[in-house]
Amino acid sequence: MLVRDKVKNRERFTPAENQISDYILDHTREVIEMPLDDLAKKLYVSKSTVIRFCKKLGFRGHKELCVQLAREMNSFIAGDEVTNAVIQQNDSADGIARHILSLKYRALTDTFNDLDLSKMEEAADLIARNHKVVIYGNSTDYPVQLELAARLRSINCDVRLPILPNTDLIEAASWQDDNVAIMLCYNGNSSSLQSVSEILRQKNIPIILLTGYAHTGLQKNATIVLHSAFHAEGTGVRALGSWEGMGLLADILYGFVFARDYEANMQGLKQQEAMLKNAGKVAQ
Repeated sequence: MLVRDKVKNRERFTPAENQISDYILDHTREVIEMPLDDLAKKLYVSKSTVIRFCKKLGFRGHKELCVQLAREMNSFIAGDEVTNAVIQQNDSADGIARHILSLKYRALTDTFNDLDLSKMEEAADLIARNHKVVIYGNSTDYPVQLELAARLRSINCDVRLPILPNTDLIEAASWQDDNVAIMLCYNGNSSSLQSVSEILRQKNIPIILLTGYAHTGLQKNATIVLHSAFHAEGTGVRALGSWEGMGLLADILYGFVFARDYEANMQGLKQQEAMLKNAGKVAQ
């Protein structure tokens, strides 16, 4: 979770800590460059109060907090402006293009900064061991599903992707316990996927869930949860960010699986490339 999101959770803060929180939200760039002494003097609080606040956020101290803030500020537009005011009515062509670029960039950086690499490793191990995968998801996540399926097939994974109505339930009921399921559901709420997950759980089939929310109904049956930290409610332009975050999770998962048998996978891709070149010559 981003520092800016953490500091908005006021329930666990003292009045002095809420004061620090407000200052970080309003003056993020200045805070990054301020020494601990200067920040404490500016807010009329003790250095120990600032350090205690940093530790509540999960950091060892003020310096570590500033480093993370600097990472998060490395985007074109900071804060809620990115997600809540993507395009204005009178924006220029250049402004629209920059807003979209900023939205996608922040979706990628938010997701990357919040990655749980140990869980990604576990998910890759599951896929590499079994090589039989079925991919489920909502229609809104379908482009990401298609891309992930194609990538895994390119390294000899046996991948199924149910697309017809009710075939997801049929697939789930017919699967054996040597398979792995990957579910992509950004909002984490889907009655049909919930039904599928119940069947898979009964059959002891592991589920790797890619989602945009930390706590969803699908998580109770998931073996591993991979989470995109970027949140953009609604559809249309703002949804582009959610697709970017989910796509990054899927691409990194593929990269981890690829690395599990790097030499064999590289050789396989070279053979595929040679076959495609030969096929092109024949077609000509």
